[in-house]
Amino acid sequence: MTAILHVTRDLPPATKGGISTAVHGLALAQAEAGHAISVVSFDGWRPRSRVGAPGTPPRVATEGPLQVLRVRGPSDLHTANVFAADAHPAVVHAHDGLLWALAARVREVHGVPAVLHVHVLQAAMNAVRGVTERTMSLDAQERALREADAIIAPSRAVAALLREAAPELAPRVAVCGLGHTAPAARAAAEPPTEPGPIVYVGRFDDVKGMADLVEALPRLLARFPAARAVLAGGLPDNPRGERRWRERYLERAGLGAGARTAFLGWLDPDALDALYRAAAVVLVPSRFETFGQVALEAMARGAAVVATRAGGLPELIEDGVTGRLVPVGDVDGLVAAVAELYADPQAARALGGRAAEASTRWRWPAAVAALDEVYAEAETVRRTPREMT
Repeated sequence: MTAILHVTRDLPPATKGGISTAVHGLALAQAEAGHAISVVSFDGWRPRSRVGAPGTPPRVATEGPLQVLRVRGPSDLHTANVFAADAHPAVVHAHDGLLWALAARVREVHGVPAVLHVHVLQAAMNAVRGVTERTMSLDAQERALREADAIIAPSRAVAALLREAAPELAPRVAVCGLGHTAPAARAAAEPPTEPGPIVYVGRFDDVKGMADLVEALPRLLARFPAARAVLAGGLPDNPRGERRWRERYLERAGLGAGARTAFLGWLDPDALDALYRAAAVVLVPSRFETFGQVALEAMARGAAVVATRAGGLPELIEDGVTGRLVPVGDVDGLVAAVAELYADPQAARALGGRAAEASTRWRWPAAVAALDEVYAEAETVRRTPREMT
């Protein structure tokens, strides 16, 4: 048994996207494997917030097999440090560069290895967004990359980018994919009488290819008069920004909420499971993905997935066998691939069945075993003096 302390954001039920779901799945799988799991979850974290005034510290909660402390502002950090000490971790596992300071402190005070999971590659995300100035997120991630005893890349694509940008990181970079816990998809006794919706799940974000989605969906709805589009997700903790997205992009493109377009917001696991299983096609138009958690979740439920060749997505999907892949930014390709599958439900079901079978290699126990090896190597690195670059 290993005592593991995770430092993350928005652990479910405070879910704000794929990272939240992935970290929760990993923590539960590690607990099931016999590890003692504690989590510091920065829920709605605001670095300059006064939330959590002295005298009202957050409380530790037992959430299933996990010991969880949920912090919201800087005044909660003392409690987080006490919680970390009481957990007696053998390793601290950080999931966001902006939270690295806590992981680094645990590493320093308790003499345990600290690892960084690169769920978001800030340099690549800034490039997609056209951001050229230094950002707080980029600075924090680069510091964490320099200091981490091990760096976990969720795909070979991310590992290659890290090694190319900073060759000195190469000895500490390990590729460990994420996972899912979906039960095996089963074919319906009878094919559905009507096609399901064309589905998008995730953030409303340039990196997720929203501009391409906004261009593709109206063309698909025009081509198939009975088709429906369902968008689940949005902008976490930012209702004003989400409203702007709808007004400036979605509604302008004719995708306002109505009989043929539905906005469901962030769904709980059961509702999301049902949406994936009902979908005619799940569209993943990302400009960059470190892994592709939405694609994997959809595949595991037997959905036909059309995605771009962005980042780690081609490592999940074999084009024409377990899904469809098109070049990044190719709206015509997205429309053609979705249209082909929507017009041929039998082919879409066959594709989804193969996807569900392929997804079994990405179940959480395999990720837990791989991470156990990373933790052991990180302990060796921690004990080996090295010059900080």
